[in-house]
Amino acid sequence: MQMQDLLADRVQSAGATVVMVTHDIDEAVYLADRVVILGQRPATILASYQSALPRPRNHASLAQLRAQILEHFGLAHHTRGLERAA
Repeated sequence: MQMQDLLADRVQSAGATVVMVTHDIDEAVYLADRVVILGQRPATILASYQSALPRPRNHASLAQLRAQILEHFGLAHHTRGLERAA
């Protein structure tokens, strides 16, 4: 998680807006204020999830958002990832 922490710190200190594409749900919920799920080509927005959690974030606090996104894909029973301590 060191690279993710470094990126989050740099973005916050610069006050920048970043668009990041990832296939890693844990990474998306940790770094993003908004997670957008895109459909197949041509890309359309299938769902959008906001995170109102303050920074710095810890992985345990993101479990609910992660569960919502996994539910979108029918994978709510998957628990790997955010239950580990940051």
